[in-house]
Amino acid sequence: MRLSKLATGYEIFNPIQLSEKKAPILWRLRKDIWDHGPFNEMSTVPDGCMLPPKGIARMIPPIFSAEGKNIRQFLTDPPSEEFWEVLESDEVGADRETGIIPSIDDVLRLKFVVDPAYEPIPIKTFPRMDLGVGQVWPLDMTLEKVEIMVNEGYSGLGDNIEHYSKLADKKMGKKDVEVPEFKPLSDYAKSYRKELGEVHPVYLEHL
Repeated sequence: MRLSKLATGYEIFNPIQLSEKKAPILWRLRKDIWDHGPFNEMSTVPDGCMLPPKGIARMIPPIFSAEGKNIRQFLTDPPSEEFWEVLESDEVGADRETGIIPSIDDVLRLKFVVDPAYEPIPIKTFPRMDLGVGQVWPLDMTLEKVEIMVNEGYSGLGDNIEHYSKLADKKMGKKDVEVPEFKPLSDYAKSYRKELGEVHPVYLEHL
């Protein structure tokens, strides 16, 4: 699933294919994860929030190997000074000179370490989630970007996602950003979507 997200360039919250009546436990679990945020029990991310994808990619799990792990096994880019302060704390115990993060036998840590550079996004910032439909967001989403996209009218369903994404980038001050033209759904796409209920939104503009 993660590879498919990286390949498409989108963070895709996949829809549940079965109805709530046929899979009530699955619906309940997914709703709980969405309402409280993934990793909220496994990290310091506040309840009701989620990390942006780039923040999730830089999370450091508990270390179970006796000799510890080098930080380079988890991070392609070196930690910022602010992140190093977290890593060198008594709760994590990383050695800046060697880059070694000790095992849980040496420093008991059962939660993922989160890079403070990535601000958690409150779930309430997103449009209302229909678990039977799902949502699609850019992989480079941040709290500011999500807020702008929603304020500009993005529904979360993938319609004109590149338009809203680039528009948000431009409003955030990024240079040399070309905003694609807003494209209303074609009549065929609308009828196709209506006939099947909801089509996976990432495909809508290609119908």
